[in-house]
Amino acid sequence: MNCAEIHATSLLPALLAVTSTSTTLLGPTRCRKQIADPEEDDDGSCGGKFTSKIATIMKSLESEHPVCGIMQRILETHLDHYGTGGTTLVSFVHVLAGVAVDLRRHYPPHEITCGFDVALDHCTSVLDAIKIDVAEWLAEMLRRRGPAATPLAHLGAALASSQPDQRVCMDTAIDIAAALGDAFDMHTWPRHVHFHDAAGVDDNSVHVGLLLPIASDDEILILPSTKICRAIALVDGDVRFHDDDTRRVLSQVDLLVASGNVCTQTQDWCRTHDIACVVLASISMASFCGVARCESLREWSCAHSAAAPVALSSVHRHNQVFAHFKSLAKSTHFVTVLVARPTRHLAEEAHLNVETALHRLARAWHDKAALPGGGAAFMACAASLTNVVESDTSAVVAGFRRALLDWCLVLLDVSSSSSSLSYLETKTHVATIDQRFLDGMQDAEFLARTYFGPKLTPLTTPQLKFDGYESTKAALAAAVRAVTLVLNTQLVLVNRPPMVQATP
Repeated sequence: MNCAEIHATSLLPALLAVTSTSTTLLGPTRCRKQIADPEEDDDGSCGGKFTSKIATIMKSLESEHPVCGIMQRILETHLDHYGTGGTTLVSFVHVLAGVAVDLRRHYPPHEITCGFDVALDHCTSVLDAIKIDVAEWLAEMLRRRGPAATPLAHLGAALASSQPDQRVCMDTAIDIAAALGDAFDMHTWPRHVHFHDAAGVDDNSVHVGLLLPIASDDEILILPSTKICRAIALVDGDVRFHDDDTRRVLSQVDLLVASGNVCTQTQDWCRTHDIACVVLASISMASFCGVARCESLREWSCAHSAAAPVALSSVHRHNQVFAHFKSLAKSTHFVTVLVARPTRHLAEEAHLNVETALHRLARAWHDKAALPGGGAAFMACAASLTNVVESDTSAVVAGFRRALLDWCLVLLDVSSSSSSLSYLETKTHVATIDQRFLDGMQDAEFLARTYFGPKLTPLTTPQLKFDGYESTKAALAAAVRAVTLVLNTQLVLVNRPPMVQATP
C-alpha cells in the first residue's frame, strides 16, 4: 500500500508507551526529561534542554505518532481550563490504557467504554462527598496555630508539592498573591508571570504589570512620567520615517514599541507630538496588550489598539531603569517578578512552575474546596468501586479500580525517599491502605469525615496536603475520554499521498 495503516489494536499500546514518561515526573525524586530545543546554540547547532513539565514534553512528541497528537490536545485543553493536574491526567491515562489493553482481549470497545463511564460517574460522586471546605479548614488552622501565617500561606503550604523546587515556586506564588491583596481571586489572578533576572536582587520583588528593562542608551525612551496609551503600535523590526503613510499612523498612536532601530526623524516626530517611543522586544508586549505585531508601520490599523488602556511609566529598581506597563482594566493578568540571576533554562522552568502554583492557589481560593492529597482521593474511589454491582460492566469496573490502585502504587514508588521500599513492600503497603478504606466504607459516614489521622494517612505524603478539587475531577474525566477515544478508533491513515488522476 502507499499509505500507512494503524489499527486500533496498535493504538492502545502506543498510548501506553507514550504516557509512560509521566511516571518519573511525580514526587520528590522527579527527574527532568531532555527534549530537543528548537533554538540554536551559540555554535549554530540545535541544542536540548531538561524539563519536568509534562505539557512541554508532550508538545515535543506531538508529531511522532497520531496518539501523541491526541494526547497533547487533550492535555492542552485541560491545562487551559485548570492550569494544573497535567501529570495526574497523563499518569492516569497510562495505567488506564494498561487496563484497557488487558480488557480488550475479552470485551468489545463499547462495553469497555460503558464500564469506564459507570466507574467515572461513581468516582465523581465520591470526590464530591470527600471534598474539604477550604474556608472551614482555614478557620480551624488559624484557631490551632494562631495568626502567625496568613490564610494564603496556610493554603499554599497544603497545596505545595513535596519536591523542594516546587515548594519554592509555591512560596513565590504566595508572595505574588499577597502583593495583589484583595485583587487576588479567580477572575483577576495573574495568568502570566514575567520573570526578569536583575543584579542585586536578594529576595523576590513582585510588581503588578509588566516591567521591561531599558538596558542602555541605545534603547530609546521617549516617555513622560506617566502616559495613558490606548492606541499601541508594535513593530517587529526597524522603524523608518518613509512617507505620508508613516505620518498618518504616527498621528494616531499613543505608544510606539519597536524591536529594532528607530530612525532619528521618527524620534523627533514622537518627541514633538507627545508619543511614547521605546525599543524593546515586542513579544512580551504583544501578550500583555493583546495587540498583534506589525512588520512595518504601514500595516498598522486601529484594530491594533489595546483592548484596555495601558498606563506607561518609567521606574527605577535595583539601579536599573524599567518601562512599567500596567493595564487599567480591573482584571490583573500580568505580574513581573524580579529575581536573582538564574540560568536561562532554570528561569523558564521556574516561570512555568510558578504559574502552575498560582493556578492551584487561585482555583482553591475561588472554589473554597479541595481534596485530600497524597493519593487519598484515588484510594477512596478505588475502595468505593467494590460496592458497584452492575452485571454487564462489573469486570470493566473492577479493571478501573485496578487502574486507580496502580496509580497509587506509582505515586508511592516515586514519592519515596532514597531508602525506598521494595516493589513487594510497596504493593503490600498499598493493599493495606486499601483494606483500611474497605473496612471504613462499612460506616455510612466514613467518606464524609476527615482523612487526616495516623491510621488513614494514605501514602507517605505528609499530612495536610491537598489536591485540586475541580482539576482532579476534570483530569479523571479527560483521562477516560483519551483512552476511550483511542479504544474506539478503528483505523487511522497517515502519510496518504494525494490522488493522482490518470491521463487518458
